[in-house]
Amino acid sequence: MNSVYQMVRLQGRSIRLSQQEYWIHRIFDENPSMKDVYPGNSFSILDAFVVCDAQLEFFDLGRQPIERRYFTIGEASMPKKGFMIQESCIQCGSCIRHCPQQCIVCGEPCHIRQNNCLHCGLCAEVCPVHAIIRR
Repeated sequence: MNSVYQMVRLQGRSIRLSQQEYWIHRIFDENPSMKDVYPGNSFSILDAFVVCDAQLEFFDLGRQPIERRYFTIGEASMPKKGFMIQESCIQCGSCIRHCPQQCIVCGEPCHIRQNNCLHCGLCAEVCPVHAIIRR
């Protein structure tokens, strides 16, 4: 997380590169500050790799409401995350009153703005008819 509360989560398949010495030297040549992080020959502990077929999630917790974006790399698919409101919703408004991000929109049917949801599950806990389920 950076100083303005933004974060990136990357999850995927990595492949170790051949010609390790070439790639490590290239990384250090293109990023001179790395020499301060790994002085002398301590860089020899590193492995060069590429990430492919991955899921990337960006969070901005420094905004109100929070912002969440999803991306994929290569052949990866993004699983459904968060919560959803089913048709059994009685529109009592309990979830709306308890949502810390106020990202639930009442209507027919009510729905959750997924890009603003913390995925905390408080809405599901307070629903009197259990109409909110994890996706």
